[in-house]
Amino acid sequence: MPERRVDGIAKSEAVGWSSRGLSKPAASPLRILSGQLSDIPIGKTMTAVVQNTKSGVFTITLNGETLTLKGLPPTLTGKQADFIAQQGKSGGRTMTQLFWTGISRSNQPAATPLALRSALPAALSPGSAISARIESVQAGVMQLRIEGGAKQTIATTAAAGFKTGQTLNGIVHEIDGKPVLLARASQPQLQVGSRQAEPGITPLVLRSALPAGVTAGSAISARIESLQSGLMQLRIEGGTAANHTITTTAAAGFKTGQLVNGIVHEVDGKPVLLARTSQPQRQAEPGITPLALRSAPPAGLSPGSTISARVESIQPGHMQLRIEGGIASNQNIITTTAAGIKPDQLLTGTLQEIDGKPVFLTHSASSVEGRELLQQKSALPTQPTAPVNHALANMRPGATALAIVEKVLGNGQVQLSLQGNRINTPAPPSIAAGDGLIIKMTDKAPSFDVLSVQQNVIGKAHALVRQQAATNIPLADNLTAIRNLLAPLPVEAMRTIPVLAQLEGWLNSATVDPESPLNGERLAGMIQQSGQLLEHKLLQQGPLTASTLQDLKAILLAIASSPLTESSIRHLAQRLSELGHSAASRIESTQALNLLAQTHADPIRFELPMLVNQQVVNVQLSVEQQELADGEAGQMSNEQAGCKVLIALEMSRLGKLRVDATISDKAVHARIHALPEARDMMQSHIQRLESRLLNLGFSEIYLITTPAQPAQEMQQRFEQLEQMKPASPGLLDIRI
Repeated sequence: MPERRVDGIAKSEAVGWSSRGLSKPAASPLRILSGQLSDIPIGKTMTAVVQNTKSGVFTITLNGETLTLKGLPPTLTGKQADFIAQQGKSGGRTMTQLFWTGISRSNQPAATPLALRSALPAALSPGSAISARIESVQAGVMQLRIEGGAKQTIATTAAAGFKTGQTLNGIVHEIDGKPVLLARASQPQLQVGSRQAEPGITPLVLRSALPAGVTAGSAISARIESLQSGLMQLRIEGGTAANHTITTTAAAGFKTGQLVNGIVHEVDGKPVLLARTSQPQRQAEPGITPLALRSAPPAGLSPGSTISARVESIQPGHMQLRIEGGIASNQNIITTTAAGIKPDQLLTGTLQEIDGKPVFLTHSASSVEGRELLQQKSALPTQPTAPVNHALANMRPGATALAIVEKVLGNGQVQLSLQGNRINTPAPPSIAAGDGLIIKMTDKAPSFDVLSVQQNVIGKAHALVRQQAATNIPLADNLTAIRNLLAPLPVEAMRTIPVLAQLEGWLNSATVDPESPLNGERLAGMIQQSGQLLEHKLLQQGPLTASTLQDLKAILLAIASSPLTESSIRHLAQRLSELGHSAASRIESTQALNLLAQTHADPIRFELPMLVNQQVVNVQLSVEQQELADGEAGQMSNEQAGCKVLIALEMSRLGKLRVDATISDKAVHARIHALPEARDMMQSHIQRLESRLLNLGFSEIYLITTPAQPAQEMQQRFEQLEQMKPASPGLLDIRI
């Protein structure tokens, strides 16, 4: 998002929504209105379906006991959620308290193995992706018609939840020499015959009996103890079968000591573990070139560090690179060579460790041929120069940005989309529509260098939004679950574990109360630390700055991947990792939507969790730069057209609040839609808000609160914002 948009928002000052609040964040137990906790086991995670009886009051059934309670977010209604009972103190006495720990994993669709009952079409083999529609389900067998290609039919075993007319997407695997389709319904459509296997999922056939208590559908977390003669021995960690060992077939990418997570399924009467490792495999992905280091990494660089380095010389078998920027600026490293890399080329990537040795994973630059490969020209024959200069004028020398290749024009030129403007520029033949270019402005405006080429970023963004649409959980729900999980821990544990101390610091910065009211400056800071801009900050500032270390996405990724071995928290490590991964995935979904929005002139979105009255509130923000009409452009050439801003949030006491605002250099127009009881409270703040806006220099202010619903078109836009749906009709194909 261009900085000018953030600045535009920061001019306004919003109402402090809470009337009171505590200075220190602390998770609160659920308030039990009826039912007894005496028969609920302490410390055991239990699952229940949440029913909403009336506003803010819910019922659940745990261990046979029906409980009526308050304190859950409305978004849990109808879903399975996990709960845990803990001993706590209230009023000087010890009592049992109930906490919500997150959305149950059973809400998330898992791949289902379908054994093939017919031969595979000639074009398909293990590893192929299939998209097929169910034509019939009879006598335990489904007939599927493959979509695309030859549109052939295949027969598979039937499974619960699959119905005639549904579209299945999945990957063909081979188990004990027989083809099996690992399928999901309503997932991203994959090109038939492609080799882009589902990331991370590997079927492992069990060669030993399942431990007691483990059956089809059971989730397993196990560590690989040994690999011998095509077999792996795994020791289960946690659960009823803790410390039991199982033996499975081996598979590429699995190593001794790795932690494997998966679900047990039954295929043709045989148990199969659909497994994924707890950490991403260190394999080169498309567009990534691994360069083994032939010299020690400079001080301050470690696995995970971001590096930008220029190729100084290439000798037989090795290259010398000079690091540009960051903690190791101007230091040299020596690496292996790779095809397509040339002297004076700028490489960016991350330092990783593979088999105990340092490796520089750099974006494959076969299409990047030196400093002069892609440079923006000041004279563009097929495009007016004014919008181009306006787009680049907002970028200072050294600034980085992502430009999307919209189309290949021929004659060695491409059309880029950069910050809402279109630019034509020379490019090599290997650049394709949908690619992303990480660019860096030079001192000689309006020119830029290309730091790296990200292949098919638009296609990857489509796939990511599709994949996560069905299981996308609001950030506030995940953060509430993390806080509730950590609630029983002593304060010292929170402060001595670095990543948890960072999380506590972030929650403090997101607290809104009378002592820390929400104003324009704080809102701009929350946007900066919301996780949406993490990659931009890493590229611009490096990984070890305060800004990146305090970023929400960076904290969540650390929670998801850090081995929490401290004794006080070890029992919570796996659940914390899952919640961290879920929350980080939510941020990545918003980033993918914003990337797609760049190509369709859609609004930019932000999800800003705030701590209000000890409740984590999800504040969703949509910002759209408005265009001036032709007649207005001449009269208003010295001022911006303004931003269309939508704000949606829901609080337990006030219900849904929706704000439809237009903000420009001198004017603020806002309509606040609220329930009648909330409207009275909001109305009492209107005059004070108007005074603050006048003091900030706005001369035209129009604020109104109304209990009426927004008009139909605006109602649809609010629903798109709240449900994380694309706004453009051109993106209808990825709506779930």
